[in-house]
Amino acid sequence: MNLKTYQLPLGWQISFPEEWTHEHQEDDAQNIFYPDGSDLTFRISAFHAEKEGVPAAPSIMYMVLSRSLPEKSEPVSLPELKIAGCKTHIVRTSETENGRQVTRIIAGVYCEGELLIVNIFGTNPQEVTEAMAYLTFVSRGKA
Repeated sequence: MNLKTYQLPLGWQISFPEEWTHEHQEDDAQNIFYPDGSDLTFRISAFHAEKEGVPAAPSIMYMVLSRSLPEKSEPVSLPELKIAGCKTHIVRTSETENGRQVTRIIAGVYCEGELLIVNIFGTNPQEVTEAMAYLTFVSRGKA
């Protein structure tokens, strides 16, 4: 499997198989990735916050992340996801959408002034869990 690395806003990067589709939505600045023949979908958003030129503290970035998490979610561990200077928080939830059970994993990578949120959606819980491995391809360079 050959991977392609995609440049995301604010210096973030992620890699997916070359044959996956990539879409960028200008209106909400999301990057969307998905394989053909599956409803598995990654939606990725990057945020930056500062006040008077001073980046927001990691605790502020975590607070922003926590406000976007569903109340009924359970923590997930992915020790392989390590990015220098950043912390991670990952949860899983299951919701009914349009009569279908959808598994969703929300991963937040946050540090001083930056937050990357990766949402993984799909109707096959095992496929969604296995797709978490792509989170280990997240990296951070200079914006």
